Order: sequence, then C-alpha cells, then structure tokens
Amino acid sequence: MVRSRLVIIGLIGMLGVMLLTAGVVLISMHNVDTMQAMGPALFGGVTSWLRTVVNLGVTLYAGFRLMNERKDGGMDLLFGTTLKPRAILDGKAGAALALTALLLSATLPFMVQSVMLRGVGWGTVLSSMISLLVEEACLLYVAFMFAARGRRLMMILFCLLLMSMSSVIPMIRMVMHMRMSFLFSGSGISGPSALMTGLSLPVTYTIVYLAVCATICLLARAEAISTLSPPQSNRDLPFRLWMCACLLGWFIVAVIFGADAVLGFACVALGLLFLVLLREVSKPTHYSLRIRASIGGNGFGKLPQFLFFTGGINGVCWCLAAITLMLITFTTAISTLPSTSDDIGMLLTVMAFLCAPALLVRGVWYLGFSKKFSPRHLGGITFLLITVGLFGMIIRSINGGGEDPKEMLAALSALLFLGGMGACLPEIIVSVAAFRPLEVEENCE
Repeated sequence: MVRSRLVIIGLIGMLGVMLLTAGVVLISMHNVDTMQAMGPALFGGVTSWLRTVVNLGVTLYAGFRLMNERKDGGMDLLFGTTLKPRAILDGKAGAALALTALLLSATLPFMVQSVMLRGVGWGTVLSSMISLLVEEACLLYVAFMFAARGRRLMMILFCLLLMSMSSVIPMIRMVMHMRMSFLFSGSGISGPSALMTGLSLPVTYTIVYLAVCATICLLARAEAISTLSPPQSNRDLPFRLWMCACLLGWFIVAVIFGADAVLGFACVALGLLFLVLLREVSKPTHYSLRIRASIGGNGFGKLPQFLFFTGGINGVCWCLAAITLMLITFTTAISTLPSTSDDIGMLLTVMAFLCAPALLVRGVWYLGFSKKFSPRHLGGITFLLITVGLFGMIIRSINGGGEDPKEMLAALSALLFLGGMGACLPEIIVSVAAFRPLEVEENCE
C-alpha cells in the first residue's frame, strides 16, 4: 500500500496544502500582539486538514481496495491459505493504520511549530494524535463492514455516511461532554452513580469516549468477519456474541451513572437491535450439513444453539429475545434507581411498533412468496412501511382533533405485534424442527 503512487502523490499534496495553510495562518495573524494566539490557530488549521485526509482519504482508499479484491475474486485466493478471515481483515487494517502513522509523522514539524508559538501544549498534540488513530481504526472497520459485501452501492452509502459523520462526530462529543458535566455537577450524581465521584470529568469523558470507539470497532469488525467467512460456517456467531458482550458491559456502565443514563442507553441499544432485526429479516434460513453436524443436545439444550446459529429466522428470534431481555432489565434497573422518568412504557410501545412490520413482512413472504422471491429486500420494505406509517400517524394526530396519539400508537402497536408473531410462527416452527443434528444415514451420504 505504501508503494502505491496514489499514496505518494497524496502525501506530497497533503504536505503542500499544510505548508500553504501554515503560511496563510501566520501571514494573516502578523498583527496579533501576542504569539499565544498563533499556536492554536496553526494547530487548528493543520489538524483539520489532517483529519480530512485521514478520515476521508485513507478510509475510502482502504475500503475501495477491499471492495475491488472482494468483487474481482482476489480475496478468495487468501481463503485457500491458512489465514483466517479475521487475520486478513486485521492485516489490512494494520496497513491502513501504518499509512495513517506515516501521515501523522509527516505533520510533526507543523505540530512542533505550533507548540513553539505557545498556546498549545504537548499534551494537546499527543491527545489529538491518539484520538485521530482511535477514530481512524473505527472508521476503517466500518468501511470494511460495507466493503466486504463487494458491492459498489454499499461503498457509495458508506461515502455518504462518512461525509455526514464529519459533522455528527463533533456534535456527539459535545452532547457527551454536556451530559457528563451535568452528572458531575453535584446534584446530578445520586445513588449508584456516586461511584463515579472518585474520577474527574476529563478522565471519565476520555474513558467513555474510548469505550464508545472500541465498541463500534469491535461490532464492525465482527460484522465484517462474518461477511468474509465461508457461507457453510456459522457466520453470525462472532457478531451476536460481541453484541451480547457490548450490551452487557454498557448496561453496567449505565447503571453506575444512574437512571437517566440507563434510559438513554436503552434507547440506543434497542435502536441498534432494531437495525440488526432489519438485517436478519433479509436473510434466508438454510442449515448446511456442516452446521447441522455441529448441533448437539436435544430439547431445550438446542435453544441457545438455535439463537446463535446463522439463519434468517434464527437472527429474528435472537433479536426478539435480546429486545425482550433488555426491556425487562431496563425496567428492573430504572425501578430500583432514583428516577423521575416514566418513559419506559412509551419505549416498549415504540419497540413493538417497530418490530411488528418486520415480523409481518417476514411472515407474509414465507407464507406466500418464499418460493418466488428471495428475502434480500425485506429489510428495505419494512423500513419503507415504518416510514409511511409514522408519517400517517403524524398527519392523523395533527388532523384527528382530540385523539390521544399515545393511546392510538399503543393499541396499533399491540395489534400489529400480535399479528406479526402469528405470521412468523409457522416459519419458526418449521425452522426449529429442521434444526436437528445429522442422522447417521445422512452423514454417510
């Protein structure tokens, strides 16, 4: 990757732009009385260009290279070796991070100049570089998650997402800092969240920020590995295990911070599980001989294996079980913590309203269209139905005159959810019956 002409041209071009930026900043501020204002101005200009080049250039460069290898069949040659998909992915991420380190080292003279002009310390420079490397690792694995499918449309969607994240990430940082400032203001800490009083606000903010980046990185890496794994293997097991571990870890952190943090984490976690549900309804359910050969146990002993094995209806059942367990856990935690919020009932209604169309679409497809069409577009159809339903409810609540939208949403959600479960029940029964170990006769064949 480092021998590429594009990398060399990009490095020279970035140094030229940074040199021009440094010259413009120093010339425009020659009338400033103190030199302390020049240091932050130079540092801000250099780091903004550096983040643009790294977060956009390096990420898209590595992502498109992986997509082309996946599309042209070059990735399949690596599967013939002893390398595992995670080793292949980590190697490509390491090469991209080495390129990022090269770009960081090339900007060190400008960083030293900003420190010598005063107003910027070495701690600020070091923390900025570390945060840039951490964010780049997250973006790389997210790019690999989209690129592993080998479709140009997925990379175009990632490009749009990446451009929007350039403005969303600073906003997320600001919201996180404001919420933690409230928790550490004195009155905001009560109950179990008083465990955090031994740490200062900057230290806690740094720990939480690094934990958020690590969570995104782990989940995106697990999803990319499952996409690169052979179809005959249990591809979804790493992602579901990492998802359970991350949800459990963040729930413990939210309980430490208090009831408000638990409610906020509930919204984020359930929204993430809903997105996973949209992905799972778009997958077929087929148990290969290799998967059935690894099934063991009978009766309820097969239930954990059924939930964690690859398959569309397996993923749907796993999502429903995770959502149910999270709602019960959140309700129990909020009831035992000091809180003035009663939004958990509304959260339950919203999740039923979101999950019901996915179950309905999957059930209707299985009962009437499973032999004619593949389920790959069911997630998009579900999202479209939810969007139309939300707009319809908003218009009805505006023009309905006096009808309570919460009661209408609760009744509609309960009705749709029961209908969705009834529509999905035949496929669940058939899939559970087909999920059995290989018989001796089948194994011999």
